[in-house]
Amino acid sequence: MSVRANFQKSYGWRYLMLAGGFTFAALFFAYDGFIGYPRKKVISERYQEIADLEVSERQKAWRQITEENNWSRSVPDKSPEEIADDIRGQYFYGIISLLIAIPPGILYLRTRGSWVEPTATGLTTSWGQSLDFSKVIKLDKKKWSNKGIAVATYEDGSVTRRFVFDDFKYGRQPL
Repeated sequence: MSVRANFQKSYGWRYLMLAGGFTFAALFFAYDGFIGYPRKKVISERYQEIADLEVSERQKAWRQITEENNWSRSVPDKSPEEIADDIRGQYFYGIISLLIAIPPGILYLRTRGSWVEPTATGLTTSWGQSLDFSKVIKLDKKKWSNKGIAVATYEDGSVTRRFVFDDFKYGRQPL
């Protein structure tokens, strides 16, 4: 009977929450950049068209424009140029948020259903890594008691590789 250390679902949820949170932020920035701020820019441009009028004439004209378009009567607090800068900022922060969301999303997808299990001579993983205990040249257990992390360094042909045991990501008892 084989003992299998499966990837902890709680750790996978962390990846998913990070990816989801930053994707939500990217969508929020995209909404503001493509819909919210362009609407404000149109309003600001219309107000700028009447900015040269006298105060009473401007107020009368603004009231008429806002009623025709069903806009708020409040005067725009930013110029169209400032709003255009804000739109570019929304695009920038949206792209950054999306770029941050991609790695945890990929990690979530890659680790779903992953496992580590013993073989007759060592360990094998769902991602194809195999460790033969006879080829281990170093076992670093400094972090095992505090963090549950150990690193086995082994030779795989002419290449030196590392195998990380992490009991936070994989089931503690089987690992």
